[in-house]
Amino acid sequence: MTRGSVLRSVAAMNSAAFPAETDDIVLSSERMPVPPPGRWPAGRVALTLGLIAAIGGVLTVGYVAVTIGFVQLPAGRLLTDTPAIYQGTVYGAAASLLVWAAAAVTAVVAGLVGLVRRERRGEALTGVVAGFSAPVLWAVAFLVPVLVTSGALL
Repeated sequence: MTRGSVLRSVAAMNSAAFPAETDDIVLSSERMPVPPPGRWPAGRVALTLGLIAAIGGVLTVGYVAVTIGFVQLPAGRLLTDTPAIYQGTVYGAAASLLVWAAAAVTAVVAGLVGLVRRERRGEALTGVVAGFSAPVLWAVAFLVPVLVTSGALL
């Protein structure tokens, strides 16, 4: 066997074993390829979970913030002075924040996975931002109504 025939046979084996795949090459003017079946679109999951976490947490703490001043003023200074049904509502709302926090963390992780995979960058980045900003939105949604109602009640 000559050197040329060896090189030709190696080249033939390489081309047979590793066929050229043109869909792996993405030019900047082309659209991103669709994820193969069985892969979840991480960007869309991140966006959905981030928005669910932000909206769910804001609604939860907003309800508690709006009602806490009106319930605690006649009852007493501590939460344990309020009626038992309201205490259960507040404890349930606080427990549901764990669910919203888990959704926010999952949104951040899924968004980062989507960014690494280069799938749906806009949705993935929006999911990461929503996941990180959700606790800030919860704090604002709690503090603003509490400060407004406490000033109006006193």
